[in-house]
Amino acid sequence: LLIRLYYRLTQLHLQGSDAIFYLLKTEVLNRIKELSFNDATFILHNLINYANLIYNRGQKEYIHHVFDIYKRGIETGMIPGNQQMTMDTFLNFLMTCALTRQFTVARSFVQQQLGKIAPKDRTFVKGFGLAILFFHEGHHQKAVNALSAVQKVPPLRSFQAWSLRIRACYCLFIQGKKGYGYKYFYHLSRGFESFINSKRQISKTRKSAYLNQIRYLRKLARFHLAEKSSRKTLERWEAEATTEPHLISRGWVIGQIRDMIGRL
Repeated sequence: LLIRLYYRLTQLHLQGSDAIFYLLKTEVLNRIKELSFNDATFILHNLINYANLIYNRGQKEYIHHVFDIYKRGIETGMIPGNQQMTMDTFLNFLMTCALTRQFTVARSFVQQQLGKIAPKDRTFVKGFGLAILFFHEGHHQKAVNALSAVQKVPPLRSFQAWSLRIRACYCLFIQGKKGYGYKYFYHLSRGFESFINSKRQISKTRKSAYLNQIRYLRKLARFHLAEKSSRKTLERWEAEATTEPHLISRGWVIGQIRDMIGRL
């Protein structure tokens, strides 16, 4: 069994075949209890990384594979196993639940697993995790409130927290919510830009991905206020966003452009 699984895993990385992925995923999830902890976690994380890679390349159905693998790993105790639940694993699973709209599973997971997070990270993980769920459920004000309740954001998560706040506030602006006008959104987005540019240790690629997200949302916000609207302009932005080399939350940004087209 083990030789076959590692052989297929090698084939998967060399060939990138959907058929090999399905075979390997099915057998690993069905026979996971026959594997040692080290072998199971190694193969599971390789499958998750591969599925995330294919998802980010545009094959959206792969996010459901990510969910299946995480869920089975957590159910069997292979994730996190005999180790402490890490912030990355916790939040990555919540994001996967949000993207697959498995909100009941996500909330049950929070209740069961939050206590396994290191005490120093627990408040942030809970607040940020709930903000992720609220945002994807469409409860943008609750997402902003959850983020506001977080007093200390770990440096490695600061860009993600800012980005989620910007997206939630953009949605509240589009919905015409009191207190979230264009002026507020503009100054918030400028604050995020300044924060990004102040981080010298962050790669230019990562900075560009977040700065481009801000740029598109600010253009859409101005477009929303314009008296004259051009469908061609939005279609051009959609094409540009699709091919933009560095853009965080690309699918969501493109979705906002398409929603704007639909309102014309």
